[in-house]
Amino acid sequence: MKRKILKNIAMGVVFLGLLTLYFFYESRTQKFRFQEILSQLAPSSTEPVVAEGVNERLQQKFFYLGSGKQCHAFLGEDQKTVLKFFRHGDPSFERLLNKCSIPLEAWYGKFFIHYNPKLVIESYQLAYEILPELTGVLYLHLNRTSGQHGKVRLVDSSWVEHEVNLDETEFLLQNYGELAIVRIDRQMKEEDLAGAIKSIAALFEAVEERILKGVQMQDSAFRRNVGFYGERVMLLDAGSLKKSYDLQTPREVYQEIELLTTGLRRWIHRHHPTLDPYFQDMLIEKRPL
Repeated sequence: MKRKILKNIAMGVVFLGLLTLYFFYESRTQKFRFQEILSQLAPSSTEPVVAEGVNERLQQKFFYLGSGKQCHAFLGEDQKTVLKFFRHGDPSFERLLNKCSIPLEAWYGKFFIHYNPKLVIESYQLAYEILPELTGVLYLHLNRTSGQHGKVRLVDSSWVEHEVNLDETEFLLQNYGELAIVRIDRQMKEEDLAGAIKSIAALFEAVEERILKGVQMQDSAFRRNVGFYGERVMLLDAGSLKKSYDLQTPREVYQEIELLTTGLRRWIHRHHPTLDPYFQDMLIEKRPL
């Protein structure tokens, strides 16, 4: 009995040690794990047409920008191009956990990302094929190719460099955008009221454009997902789009616009109440008669 208790204690210590190492690693790498960006999807016989200027944009180093549940993002040296890789499971880490004899399912569900990358890829296909200007997606590489793109150098958050063969994994290129709230905040601090009003109007038009094109956005985090590339509004994260085959009435379109801009309205009211009446006027203009 005593032996069994000591064995369980030892296994618990090992588990806590692994968990501590994991969180230490996560804090140093900001959730980036190189193995996660390596393709696990089956190759396809269909090779994509390389868009003009794509390979030129890839001839630079890319520096770690951030990670979400779906992608790891890197910003190019030109400060204009974002290179994103879809997150796959880290097979080496999963195999290590599977060797442990204590049940880890509950912990695994809490601390490790599990999702189907194919659904995210389908969302970015919609972005690339239907909403390229509204999402800033310049190119989508979903099939393994040969000799089309070559290798790229990635620099992670610990300033460790990695070399990735782009022909052998899925990736996308996207314009780098400034968050909408950052843009409006900057315009107001520069006393550019007209510019801030113009930005809000552009946001309303972009939301309506997406809805009328029959594309739903399941993640409605407007404040952190919507930005600007130059004067154009763009979805910074296009991983939650879904095609809608139901025609929406003007009333339904208005209700969705009102819902999606709620977070923006609250932010404006809190930080720049001067813009409140302009925001309300634009919302009223979208209301059907």
